[in-house]
Amino acid sequence: MVIHDVAASRLPFELLGTTDAAARPAVRAGISRRLAVEGVPIERLFAKPPKSGALNVLLIANPTEDLPGTAEEAEALTRILAQSKDRIKLTILTGPQATRAAVQEELARADVLHYCGHAFFNGRGRDESGLILAGGEPLTLEDLEQIPSLPRVAFVNACEAGRVRGSTTTEAAAFAELFLRSGVEAYLGTYWQVGDTAAASFSTGVYTRLAAGQTLESAVTQARADLLKANESDWANYLLYGDGRFKLVMGP
Repeated sequence: MVIHDVAASRLPFELLGTTDAAARPAVRAGISRRLAVEGVPIERLFAKPPKSGALNVLLIANPTEDLPGTAEEAEALTRILAQSKDRIKLTILTGPQATRAAVQEELARADVLHYCGHAFFNGRGRDESGLILAGGEPLTLEDLEQIPSLPRVAFVNACEAGRVRGSTTTEAAAFAELFLRSGVEAYLGTYWQVGDTAAASFSTGVYTRLAAGQTLESAVTQARADLLKANESDWANYLLYGDGRFKLVMGP
């Protein structure tokens, strides 16, 4: 576990290791991050009690309809999540369905968000970072601030969706930081631009293990190791913020 402030969030801790690639902590025991920021109570850094009943999973895929790889990723995730219908209630918004209004409505009742599409990070302004939805509409920090309750877990499989910026609660925050400040239990994003093949491989690896009852941290660690074995540089690209003990389904 790496506890750091906003300034240190720029450091790629996931690359820590020795000359032996297999000994890297990120692919052996796992690395997760805690963002220490003023105004965020310590209890927000740890897992919430398990929710009784089904979890609402919101899958937003290829809203701009120019990323065929994300459509394939969504199909694979749908097949995986369909295996746990008693535990998961899945809502899918793809292409023109993923409007700003529809996404905001569904986010208010989602427990888990998975987004595969375009993200942008241009600066500290409340409209300078976010996700691109149907018709090229941005979902910005300002839009997210209007949602009364954000998901417990967010996996934003898009370029630069894990970066944070801003030193106090009064400054505009980047997309990941807003989720963290809003009490999200765990946030999974990327540090740099991610390749389509690696993104699909990583996400399917994570959800396959979550569907088998593993914790989020275990699923992320093993999915990183898979990318490293495949010689994909994106093995170190994924950043896990928050408590990795979250389970999508109850298992061993």
